[in-house]
Amino acid sequence: MIRTLLIPHALWLLILITTVVQATGTESADSTLLGPSAGANSIIGSQSVFLGNDIDAVKRLIADGSNIDAKDYRGNSQLHVAAFAGQLEIVKLLINAGAKIEARAPGYPDGRFFDATPLIVATHRGHIVVAKFLVSAGGDVNAEATDFYGFPRSVLHYAVFEGHTGIAELLIAS
Repeated sequence: MIRTLLIPHALWLLILITTVVQATGTESADSTLLGPSAGANSIIGSQSVFLGNDIDAVKRLIADGSNIDAKDYRGNSQLHVAAFAGQLEIVKLLINAGAKIEARAPGYPDGRFFDATPLIVATHRGHIVVAKFLVSAGGDVNAEATDFYGFPRSVLHYAVFEGHTGIAELLIAS
């Protein structure tokens, strides 16, 4: 059981470490790891900034005109990354800067679902404050993602399945 949980998270960590090397090294943000969609003016090359909750750096990236909706090689936007990490202040900055609240990520780091919105990601991870903000900002409480069996599952389903009763109550009340 522990091995099954650690492998996907170790893979995610490897991806982030690689991204940190790219963001601080000589390679550009449009390298093959990130894929051609990232682009040279992409905020995606600085995922470590997001997961490290470096709010000032995020503000600078946004002010410099970085593409806040750029996606990594899995299709995750920076809003997905911030929601995954529970970084409320960064989620707020991205939404206020115009990030797409209903952006879809075709692949999720632990392989549990596909085509997820940032609200689904925050709900799955149990980040209630992020989920509350995303709902208040207009996130679709009825959004669905496809699970690894190919079945559509709602945001509420993920809240209940993961035992996040506070988020489930929030969704029902919305």
